[in-house]
Amino acid sequence: MLMYQRGFESYLLLRYLAFYPSEVTIYVFREIFYLSIVGIILGNYLGYQLYLKIILELAARNMMFSSEVPIIVYVLASSITIFNNYCRNVNYAS
Repeated sequence: MLMYQRGFESYLLLRYLAFYPSEVTIYVFREIFYLSIVGIILGNYLGYQLYLKIILELAARNMMFSSEVPIIVYVLASSITIFNNYCRNVNYAS
């Protein structure tokens, strides 16, 4: 909630400083885009590390699991994130 409030306050500050609405929209979309890219990279990395931890360390020794993750998993997770942000941006712009 605090992050949302802070973002809303910066949005109001941009509006107060007489930026045009299109400039404010571009600023907001650019920030969402950068945060999405950082989130995708960190999420894929941390997800892979968590997967390795579960498969290699927590599984019983007599079980055999593959420690390789298909690339389609990362593509699917990234595309869901991008699609979700696109839907939010379309709702925000209208």
